[in-house]
Amino acid sequence: MRPRTEALLGLGTLTVLATVAALAGRSRAPVAQSTKPVQPSTFLTDPGGARGLLHAIQRLGIEAQRFRERPRELTRFAGRPHQLLAILDPSATISAPDAMLLVRFNHSADLLLAGDGAERVMRCFGYKIERHLFDSARVDGLHAPAPWVTAALASTDQPVYTDSSRAVDVGRLSCKVPAYRSVTTLLRSSLGPVVIRLERDSGQRVILVSDASVLSNRALRETEAGPVVLALFAGQYDHVLFDEYHHGYGASGSLAAATLAW
Repeated sequence: MRPRTEALLGLGTLTVLATVAALAGRSRAPVAQSTKPVQPSTFLTDPGGARGLLHAIQRLGIEAQRFRERPRELTRFAGRPHQLLAILDPSATISAPDAMLLVRFNHSADLLLAGDGAERVMRCFGYKIERHLFDSARVDGLHAPAPWVTAALASTDQPVYTDSSRAVDVGRLSCKVPAYRSVTTLLRSSLGPVVIRLERDSGQRVILVSDASVLSNRALRETEAGPVVLALFAGQYDHVLFDEYHHGYGASGSLAAATLAW
């Protein structure tokens, strides 16, 4: 082998080893802690995540899956009996067209709407969230320890909800609040109702949760909220969809494409 060839091979080997060492050192470096609250996503095992809820539902014998596509793709699930779509405090804003599609899906399936991120859709059902950022209260009616909440549900007393704040770029949201045959408060605190179940005259249900932390991994593991939360699903549904698209987990791209881009 010629000296020049040997030198080039040696240089190439050193370059590869240096790159590997740099990556290894980077992986050992401390990771900065994010100050953003953990999303109640079923992909996350953090205390604020909701993977525990998905697994618990599956252990009840209920088919539960993550939905990672735009709401317009929900049409392929329409018509399935005993079905619920859960939207847990999405981190991405639900656009007017998406909100109307979610409301329309309630014609053939039940909905669970939790947290601030789902309030826009809640208002189409006549309710809003009253926030108490500097106050908190334990959920009533549970043996200790009970979860703490910082929000409550309140009726809007409006027959029609209209939101034109993004009519120019996204669209105008307008929906008529349906009639209900029953309104049941399932959990409450001193701040007000925490979990409400609405039963429409058509028979479909909407479950509203003021504070999504009630459904989190921590609440299910460390408080007595677990049995009450699971009772929302047990014996009620055969199929549960968890919206992950509005948490940023859209089903786009591929592993190969991501590897090539990297």
